[in-house]
Amino acid sequence: MTEDLNRELKNSPRTELVTPQGRKIITVVGVDNYTYWSKLQNAVGDAQGVHKLFTEKFGFESPLEPLLNEAVTKDAVNELVQDHLPTLLQPDDSLIFFFAGHGQTRESIVGGKTVETGYLIPIAAPTDRWGAYIQLDPFLRDLANLPARHILVILDACRSGFALGNAKQTYRDTMRYEADLTSRVSRKVITSARRDQPAQDGGPVANHSLFTGTLINGLQSGDADLNMDGLVSSSELGLYLQQQVGLASGSNQTPDFGAFYHDDRGEMIIVLKHLEKNTDKLLFNQTSQIQVFQLQSENTELKKQNATAQEKYFLQKLEFLRKKIK
Repeated sequence: MTEDLNRELKNSPRTELVTPQGRKIITVVGVDNYTYWSKLQNAVGDAQGVHKLFTEKFGFESPLEPLLNEAVTKDAVNELVQDHLPTLLQPDDSLIFFFAGHGQTRESIVGGKTVETGYLIPIAAPTDRWGAYIQLDPFLRDLANLPARHILVILDACRSGFALGNAKQTYRDTMRYEADLTSRVSRKVITSARRDQPAQDGGPVANHSLFTGTLINGLQSGDADLNMDGLVSSSELGLYLQQQVGLASGSNQTPDFGAFYHDDRGEMIIVLKHLEKNTDKLLFNQTSQIQVFQLQSENTELKKQNATAQEKYFLQKLEFLRKKIK
């Protein structure tokens, strides 16, 4: 299996994958100074840090001003997605939407069953007014309906795993980069915590949450490039964050990732151009990554015969990394 995997990667037409696919757009939202909810320390810093990373390192444009603190009203966020982005984006464009702030869940009993609904919290929403929150499912549907070819939604919020509630989660059985990887439509979401978990507002990286600090470090250092080909797909980034944040000291959260409405098994690709001249550092970072993957595989007994598709995907990554370093 590993030999086939290596052959596929070696023979992949990389030049097709890095061919420009329209503009790369990023828009960020961050709230610290909540009126009724507990104030956060790093959500605005997270939004600004992600914005800086993608515009300065990865060539993303930011034609719309970041929505920060008082600007994050329910109307403003809805107008961003329903009015501004539809007129801005073109069919070949790529979009990253990043949110940092509070999230919440609501439980209802329907026909004797518990139904749970996820929400994002605007700055001035009262703690007892569900109608003042942004319901995740229709919000993701609005994002999915945007004309861009690739959309990656990153949510750093408590219980943001609800973004995956009605979406089919997809994991590749191998690390193949098909020739049409970037030509197919992609709609991917990465959440900082699962539906019943809080998300840490702080972490080892100053002025950032555990999740966002890990994201920024992973892309800056190249650690998120799990197969060391100089490219990071949206699913690859999700897998990296899931393992790193989940294993972090003191962490009670596990990020999740998957696809949502209109996804056609495409992938947004982030090209790590800033590391092309520093391959020794990249190799060192990836060598240390093996130790983390080995620990995770031992802790979760992933080698059992009834492993899930995600677990098999993970084991193949581990085996490939070992072979690559040798």
